[in-house]
Parts: sequence; C-alpha cells; structure tokens
Amino acid sequence: MKSDTERKNYHNAKLHERRKKLHAHISKELKGKLKKKRRSILLRKGDKVKIVRGVESGKTGKIAQISTSKRKVYIEAVTTRTAKAKEVLIPIQPSNLVVLEIVSTPERKELFHETAFVKEQKPVTKETPDASTQKQGGSEAISKPAKADLSKSSLVAPIQKNGGHSVSSSAPNQVVKENTPDMVKKK
Repeated sequence: MKSDTERKNYHNAKLHERRKKLHAHISKELKGKLKKKRRSILLRKGDKVKIVRGVESGKTGKIAQISTSKRKVYIEAVTTRTAKAKEVLIPIQPSNLVVLEIVSTPERKELFHETAFVKEQKPVTKETPDASTQKQGGSEAISKPAKADLSKSSLVAPIQKNGGHSVSSSAPNQVVKENTPDMVKKK
C-alpha cells in the first residue's frame, strides 16, 4: 500500500480500529507467567507500566487514563505543570511502554497464570477494646456516657435589649441590629 494511503487510514481510523493500536510489550517477568505465547498486550487502566523511550524514560507508574481517540496513555507518576501551576498528566504513546503488572480481566485470565495478577490488599486494622468496656466476672458490662442536656433553652444564649440593638450575653462585643418600626421601608 502507498505511504500516503496508510497515513490517511491511520488518521481516519474508527475507534475500534484505534483501540488495536494501544498495545504495549510485556516485561520478561510477565512473559514467564504466560499460558500462551504473546509479545504485547492491550493496555488497561490500573496496569503498572515502565516508560522505556522518551523524555520520561525510566519512570514507572499506574495507568490513570487511556485516550482511544488520541491513541495516548496517561500515567499517574508522569506530570507537568501548566502556566497556572496546575498538575497535568503527560500523554505517552503505548509503543514507548513496557507492562510490568496487570489488572485481572476475563480475557487476561485465559492468557496468564493467577500469579501474574496484582493482588489488591486491604489494610488490616486491629480492633482494640474501648475504655468504656470492662470485664466483670466473665460478663461484659458496657458503660454508656451520660446524655447531655440539649434542650433549646440551654443552647440559646439570653439576649438583652439595649436601645434598639440586641446584645448577646455570650458574646458581649457582638452587636446585632434589630428591625425597628422606623427602619421598615414604606411603599
């Protein structure tokens, strides 16, 4: 095919055809965990990749976003600052990446062994007994804190009248104007 026709096909390709161009090479460690022989794999959000070529080469990070229409990949660790000091992700071509770790999907489970997938670990928290729980002779007694008096009368501070102004006793420096009959606008 002529080169001008290939360029035209590349730039006028439909989305499902552009998606096929989002493959990246697999690292040697991942190739050892393959069931079927493959050289490259379609990138997905959450995969851990390493940049092999370009200005940011040597950096690793998770894929934050993939733009199928632009055929670009955005990695969390690779950012730049704009003129307004805003952090922006740098677009990278998938051919400049090597996949280190992958996220589990049904298609990938057919290609890889279970050891290849990233395991999401949930943080384990130890539950400590509260100071309010006490053991007494084999049975637990839970002491509840006393209920505070939350009635409206205890929450509202008394207001003192002071010549057209109301002054709160809880905040003596704060003066709030009160509407008086001479302040109301007449139509």
